[in-house]
Amino acid sequence: MATPNLIDSLQKNGLLSVADVESARQLQRSTGGQLLEILVRIGAIDEDTLLQNASEVWGIPLVQDAALPQDPEDLTNATRDLGLNDSWLASRQAAVWRSEDPDGHAVLNLAACNPLDPAIQEEFDRAFSHYADKRNGSAARCVLSILSKSQLETIAAVNHAGTQDHHESADSSDLSRLKELAEEAPIIDLVNQIFSAAIKHRASDIHIEPYEKFFEIRLRVDGVVQSWQRQPISKFDAVSTRIKLISAMDIAERRLPQDGRQSIRLSGQTFDLRVSSLPGAWGESLVLRLLSKHQSLPTLSQLGITGRGFDEFTTALRQSNGIVLVTGPTGSGKSTTLYTGLQSINDGQKKIITIEDPIEYNMERVTQVQVKSDIGLTFASGLRSILRQDPDVIMIGEIRDPETARIAIQSALTGHLVLSTLHTNSSLLAIPRLLDLGLEAFQIGAAIKAIAAQRLVRKLCETCKVEESAPDQLDVLVHACDSSVVKYILRNRDDVRWCRHVGCPSCAGTGYSGRTALFEIVRIDQVVKTAMMTSPSPMELERAARQQGFRRLAEDGLDKAARGITSIEEVLRVVGDERAMRMHDDRDENHL
Repeated sequence: MATPNLIDSLQKNGLLSVADVESARQLQRSTGGQLLEILVRIGAIDEDTLLQNASEVWGIPLVQDAALPQDPEDLTNATRDLGLNDSWLASRQAAVWRSEDPDGHAVLNLAACNPLDPAIQEEFDRAFSHYADKRNGSAARCVLSILSKSQLETIAAVNHAGTQDHHESADSSDLSRLKELAEEAPIIDLVNQIFSAAIKHRASDIHIEPYEKFFEIRLRVDGVVQSWQRQPISKFDAVSTRIKLISAMDIAERRLPQDGRQSIRLSGQTFDLRVSSLPGAWGESLVLRLLSKHQSLPTLSQLGITGRGFDEFTTALRQSNGIVLVTGPTGSGKSTTLYTGLQSINDGQKKIITIEDPIEYNMERVTQVQVKSDIGLTFASGLRSILRQDPDVIMIGEIRDPETARIAIQSALTGHLVLSTLHTNSSLLAIPRLLDLGLEAFQIGAAIKAIAAQRLVRKLCETCKVEESAPDQLDVLVHACDSSVVKYILRNRDDVRWCRHVGCPSCAGTGYSGRTALFEIVRIDQVVKTAMMTSPSPMELERAARQQGFRRLAEDGLDKAARGITSIEEVLRVVGDERAMRMHDDRDENHL
């Protein structure tokens, strides 16, 4: 068998460690099973990397997702023609189906997770010889391929379309039996496949949602939820139990929401797993987030801050005291911007302390404190203790109450640089929000150095994007921008390049790959301070900020769309509410 050669190849390429192979062999001796499966199960290597190398070493092609069967008859006809048994195929992690090649000729696909298994090779050879004899030499062409576990599950879902299997769910009330199912190899492998898919597609969140006849697995990729796979509802209880077990949650509690977290190892990497469960009509809806402990941060220039905004933001970070705020809704990348800002000033000569909920990145030479409200360690109480630790720079995960806001202002005014976030729709709306929290306008003007607002937009896929003339919705976005900014972007530059999304295999057909941020950054200079003291309305504050070159989120989006980084549709999707608000403000101002 060629497995040892594959192991040698993986080790030679630095994809497997000697310690991982030895651990897998020990587990194999005690529990049985195939070595390659065990390596994936213990998180030593991800399945995609393993199969890609197996294909190269064994000389057997991988099954492409586009070639998977869509019609249950393609499966049943092939099984019948070859005289194979569905139960035997399932036990060997194999599948057969009929298809056609591009020329319309019939093809029999024989695929397995381990096609070098002697039992599979022997049975496939026998079945195909028998089939060829029946057809008197006119049999379809036979193709042997390597199948992934997730593809095998997809085929199983097609094969059982429209049917319900209550075999496992019948025992769902028996917690002992349910725990046993959750610790069996098929369920462990399925959960690992879900994690591997999330890593492969760069998903920020995994959604597992039960319905009457199936449960659906969806991935949030670049901010948009996409369906990945459906599974029979009979497997849901075991899958949810497995996830709750590895995230230290109570498997007996299904009536109340729960939160869990744990460190797990996948594909040779260590991840923080955070899980939230919410009871629904057909079972618990689960949302999972995988955070790599070794994830690298972007640089400030890679965030998407450009031009004047970049200069203003970096200047504020270099100050010895004051507050730098980043605003925006949940999921807009505020924390990443703060961490990147900290990284840019973390030169080893400053004492940096953070208080967060939760800690999302582990940073060297930074003391990071986790909020624990259940024992009284809140943002406010933690911040008071941090001030006794002789810090130069303090990062507060979020200013959410008057006490935290007051201590942050006092810290900035007594010689500390404070970085924090605030939930507002725009940078300038942070000022009335702080006033609502009980701060005085003179305190805000004295302490705050800069405020940034941001949104994340998907970047067009570099592989498949195509240039186009002015987009249809360009006028809609232009109406949300200042005329002088529009004139500069569209008329006074020679690098305008409109592009639209198409879709290709490298971007999973979406036309987008990766994200960048739209920013609006305002420096609290004397003009803005004066406006703040006299009439802190959004229109008056913006009028003052315009004198320093301030740009709205929509205007930064127009600039990035004009350079082919993203599309007009994507900018409108993200700044839609802000666009409507700005247009309303403009109409009110013109009316006055």
